[in-house]
Amino acid sequence: MALKQSKKDKIIADAKAGRFKNVTDLCKKHKIARKTYYELEKSNNFKFRDNAGIVEASLILEQAKSNKSVTEIKAIEQAVKERISTTELDNEIMLNNRKLAKLFQAIILKNKDDITLKNVKSLTGSVKDLESMVNPQNSKTEFNVTQNNNNQSGVILTLDEAREKALSLGVPLEVLVK
Repeated sequence: MALKQSKKDKIIADAKAGRFKNVTDLCKKHKIARKTYYELEKSNNFKFRDNAGIVEASLILEQAKSNKSVTEIKAIEQAVKERISTTELDNEIMLNNRKLAKLFQAIILKNKDDITLKNVKSLTGSVKDLESMVNPQNSKTEFNVTQNNNNQSGVILTLDEAREKALSLGVPLEVLVK
């Protein structure tokens, strides 16, 4: 007999949370064969106790909150919400910065035959200006730079450092930026 989706969801949730000591106990509770469980695990790409770390962290949090006043708990929850909001905003800003960097890379590559060192300096200055508008609390843009002549790869430089390196090497900035 095929399992209903709601039953599959419950089995997966229980398995990932590690509600049972082992897979055998989980299968007994849900009245399914171990083979059915492993087929479900494989087809849904999860592992037994995937979320065990979250369960443990939640347990520690609840134990820590148990001796706090209602006012303190509300303040803690508010602080957590604010941090989550800040993190989401930071992620959005990083995504926008990546879009800006890709846009400028496309512009540079499209016009690579007309690029001079003066143009590179002007364009990188424009990137920095846009970065400071999009992300005013952090006007530091990082570029992943590869220097073939020094056999260094994966070097992270700020926009200013990348610009200076390009000028010192006498190459356009896009040669250094991956």
